[in-house]
Amino acid sequence: GGSIINIASMSGIIVNRGLEQAHYNSAKAGVIHLSKSLAMEWVGKGIRVNSMSPGYTATPMVAGMNQDALQALLKDVHLGRLVEPVEIARLIGHAVENEAINATTLEITGGLCYPGGIAK
Repeated sequence: GGSIINIASMSGIIVNRGLEQAHYNSAKAGVIHLSKSLAMEWVGKGIRVNSMSPGYTATPMVAGMNQDALQALLKDVHLGRLVEPVEIARLIGHAVENEAINATTLEITGGLCYPGGIAK
């Protein structure tokens, strides 16, 4: 038995406005579907498989972004801020410990929503 958590991205669920990254989005969607498929195949062995789909996260890569571009992205996030890495870690811990969570992708986006546009 056990629990596997794969890290995908919100980009596997939505299309990012203004970014040309079909290859990245497709790869992350593949991680999500792989996780769901393995969860169904391995459930009889007591192995749960889930994925996490973080949104815009406070990382060095994001810190290096043009701040005007970053603020434009955050306009679509209900919380109006970046996700903190510790928030992702806490949710991973919760998913590992909670045996009812299986074949799920958990979105950690701060409520990202593209009104009238490119979304789920």
